[in-house]
Amino acid sequence: MKNPLADLAPGQIHKGIVKKILKTGAVINIGHVNGFLNTSDMRWSPIKDPCEMVAVGQEIEVLIIRADSAQDIKLGLKQIQNIPLELAITNYQIGSRHVGKVVNKTPNHIYIQLESGVVGCAYFRNKIHNLINNKYHENLSLEDRVEVEVMSIHKTKHTINFYINQPKIEWETKAQHFKINDQVDGCVSALYSYGVLIEIEKGLFGLLHHDDLGWLRIEKPDEVLKVGEMVKCIILNIDYEKCRIDIGIKQLSKNPWDEYISSRYRLGDIIKGTISSKMNYGLFVELESGLFGLLHNSELMVKDVEQFKNNIKLGDKLYVRIIDVSIAKHSIGLSLNISTNLIH
Repeated sequence: MKNPLADLAPGQIHKGIVKKILKTGAVINIGHVNGFLNTSDMRWSPIKDPCEMVAVGQEIEVLIIRADSAQDIKLGLKQIQNIPLELAITNYQIGSRHVGKVVNKTPNHIYIQLESGVVGCAYFRNKIHNLINNKYHENLSLEDRVEVEVMSIHKTKHTINFYINQPKIEWETKAQHFKINDQVDGCVSALYSYGVLIEIEKGLFGLLHHDDLGWLRIEKPDEVLKVGEMVKCIILNIDYEKCRIDIGIKQLSKNPWDEYISSRYRLGDIIKGTISSKMNYGLFVELESGLFGLLHNSELMVKDVEQFKNNIKLGDKLYVRIIDVSIAKHSIGLSLNISTNLIH
């Protein structure tokens, strides 16, 4: 009896009949044996359902990828087709911008199709773009048309990746309604450790950097703001190249360092503060809400600095003496006054 694999060698192309379709691929009859055509080998771009490519009873040409035994015959369909990415490589240069279609979404990625077979994964450019564009991405649906920038092309892997941002024309149309120093009302959209995303117009977001929340120190944005809260802010900068708007809140009020810090905290004054944090080089003492002074190790006035710092706890209160006030650096230097010190 003739070996059914005698005429099946890797690299050969044969005609076959689709016998059965499964979630992961299709069973193809080739002469006296069946082979398996995986969905990943049907076409170069991703597919969700094998029925997009084949139907039961259909005659197709397939490539023999592997034929180790009658029970292990692997077939390919895309391998005998032109590779779209290689054919289109001259049309898609790194840095070039194109309009594509959303064909798939996951919690972390969006897949964009530029043309038949040319599908790539879209990424955020950096953390700042993540902040600005995440809300735009959330509103994207399958089949939506979006603008992308080619980030990388891997010829050997047959992959292409993109940066994706809110279409520049759409962003510019909204942004032109604003100018620097405009005061606007916005809705807190998202809170991050390094900034706050505020929607100042439907679909247009401004980035409120952590440092622009208040003149005095704020540990976390959620200490002063909540998602959904309406806030008044001021436009600090509009970058049309990066499609980014920077906004601030502290700029709407007077700087306390200019207004009263130097008169309230004078050199030599002894005041009561609260230990807020321990550092290798000293202790930070909160003098009032959001205002901190540095009590350097050299100003602890004790023989055993480490033992003193180990015994003291966050939240402990103690008396300190003001030894330096720098308005320019927004810093206050402190010294431990043993004669009046009361720790409790």
